[in-house]
Amino acid sequence: AELFIPGSYAVLHEQVAAYMNTPLIVLLKDSECAANMHYQLGNACSFAYLDVDFTTETTKGNVKGYTARVTWQNSYIQLYAPPNGIEVLAD
Repeated sequence: AELFIPGSYAVLHEQVAAYMNTPLIVLLKDSECAANMHYQLGNACSFAYLDVDFTTETTKGNVKGYTARVTWQNSYIQLYAPPNGIEVLAD
């Protein structure tokens, strides 16, 4: 999965550096927001990992940030479609 993380501030740089090479469980919201569908990449037995490149040139929307790729070892994706969305437990 590929995604874009906008921003070029020190806090974002620190957060992205902390997530690189760290075992993760990633939840991604479907690009069709009204579908209220989320995808889980990785799980407690087979984690996902984040690989990023900082985009120094200006993008179409004049936004700088990170192009990130999420890789995971298992061959399946867990789907979630909770009726009221996914609650954020921590920031």
